Amino acid sequence: MSIFEKLFGEKNLVGKSCPEIPEGIGLWLGLNNDGVISQPLKIKDLRAVGKAVLLDFWAYSDVNSLQDLPYLKRWQEKYFPLGLVVIGIHTPEFDFEADPRNVENFIKKEGITYPVVLDLDRRMWNLFANDTWPRMLLVDTKGKIRYDHRGGDHYLEAETKIQGLLKEINSKVDLPKMAAEELDHIKEVAVHYPQTQKTYCGYQKGKIGNQEGYFKDTFHVYDKVPPKDSFKDGHLYLNGGWIAKADYLQHAVNNRDPIDFLILPFRGLAANVVLGLDETKGVGETKIYVALDDAPPAKEVAGKDMLFDESGWSYLLVKEPRLYELFKTKEFADHLLKIYPFSDALQIYAFSFVGRVE
Repeated sequence: MSIFEKLFGEKNLVGKSCPEIPEGIGLWLGLNNDGVISQPLKIKDLRAVGKAVLLDFWAYSDVNSLQDLPYLKRWQEKYFPLGLVVIGIHTPEFDFEADPRNVENFIKKEGITYPVVLDLDRRMWNLFANDTWPRMLLVDTKGKIRYDHRGGDHYLEAETKIQGLLKEINSKVDLPKMAAEELDHIKEVAVHYPQTQKTYCGYQKGKIGNQEGYFKDTFHVYDKVPPKDSFKDGHLYLNGGWIAKADYLQHAVNNRDPIDFLILPFRGLAANVVLGLDETKGVGETKIYVALDDAPPAKEVAGKDMLFDESGWSYLLVKEPRLYELFKTKEFADHLLKIYPFSDALQIYAFSFVGRVE
């Protein structure tokens, strides 16, 4: 329990004093506007020179965190010269997100220019009584938290708070057009349907629909997939050889043909999957076939990471641990996702879905 929960019995911290970033919290990554590796920052030092601070809790394989990125990058560009300092707090959800090399590669690939601190032992996460990714907190020059939001779909609201705070700092500031008005690919006004919740694959949080359930940390061959009419939303159905770990499922055999598979019934408009590779296997990449409703998805609904072979089959080429975009359909509906792995190096961490119609 954090100090805020002990003192105030609540998790929204608006109006409370912002705690300081702890000494020696972890490695700082990212490039600042001068192209220099960022140094450890202190909120009190930034306040002393009249800066407002935006703290963003995120994880690089979290789909909601990734939706925030275009706005955070644009806010850094627009408001850093006007007195706003954005600090990313990268708190890993999965083991590969705790590897600084993976985070640094992602930061460079995405062109993130604000400083990012690695919260590997969750000191910041616990200090702020956090419980989700992403989360944004805006801190004024007096050290008070002026805005505290969990989740996405809040960009116009957040930017309005940012501009208001910058106006308080300098009443003559010339504020630019809002990024939330320029970036129209994520709408503030949208219809939300109850999509399948994030589905984890490891035995710690996952749900297997096969009668025998999980075999923890043990190789097991699943050969009795229940009939389709008994499938439950958000449950995994396995065929073939697998090893269940706390945070992921690992395909445990090498196949030349698509024999083994994972089935997941889901409800939503879009689907994503977090995949990785077992580095001890020495495999640089692996292919997995993917089907939507027992057929390759049409190219117009295939996600940006989906590829197609000469026969028309859809597949992902897994080279690095990250989130892969599977589908982006136009209508909210029930679907059946099926993945065919080939390599014993493949690790499947989680699936996430979208239920927002813009």
